[in-house]
Amino acid sequence: MKKQNGLFLAIFCLLLLGVFKCPLYEIFGVPCPTCGMTRAWRSFLSLDFATAFSMHPLFLLPLLIFIKKARNKWVLITGFAIFILVYILRMALLFPDIVPMNYNYQSLLGGFFLK
Repeated sequence: MKKQNGLFLAIFCLLLLGVFKCPLYEIFGVPCPTCGMTRAWRSFLSLDFATAFSMHPLFLLPLLIFIKKARNKWVLITGFAIFILVYILRMALLFPDIVPMNYNYQSLLGGFFLK
């Protein structure tokens, strides 16, 4: 179990440093359900809570599930469903012009879906 915690921490740190980029956003230009999560954590760690919650209102949820070691499938399914519901709401209200749900015109297929 300790190796998994170390791996999780390493991936989390690499995400905060911006080493990984979202493949969905980079290829198709469309934000994914977790879009804004890294920026939310950066803002949170800078004590800018308003920006953190505006970047992604559920950024604390994965951490809470991880800390509680929630292995119950219904907790995970409910968490996933909440993410999808919030994603749909964010896409309806913010896409394509408001960060972090903005369209990436410089993506591999940029401009293909929106012109």
